[in-house]
Amino acid sequence: MNRVLLVGNCGKDAEKRTLSSGKTVMSFTLATRDGKDVTNWHNITVWNPPDFLDVSKGARVAVDGSIRNSTYEDKDGTKRHRSEVVAYRVESFGNGGEKTKDAGPGPVKPEQHKNDRGTTDDDLPF
Repeated sequence: MNRVLLVGNCGKDAEKRTLSSGKTVMSFTLATRDGKDVTNWHNITVWNPPDFLDVSKGARVAVDGSIRNSTYEDKDGTKRHRSEVVAYRVESFGNGGEKTKDAGPGPVKPEQHKNDRGTTDDDLPF
């Protein structure tokens, strides 16, 4: 089973864009804490997010999704590794802790966006 549940704060305003395939993708970073001293940063990707989902810097956010690891070559030919959480459900509590609408229960099935199924570089969220 590959499932992760995270609650943390958004590091910067989410970026939302439409790919050449017509799919929409939203990405943002989420900071979580291990105890009092360690902050972990997570790359979050939401495929086909609803228009009302607003994730802004500092917002308290809950994410339900799965971890995806990928490898790619950058412009210079250097091999890069990336870990991300592909979110099926996102709830934003805004900056004041008040819950806003959520993006659940899952905009896309994981099989619809795996790199090994013919996705081009233009379709990748990074």
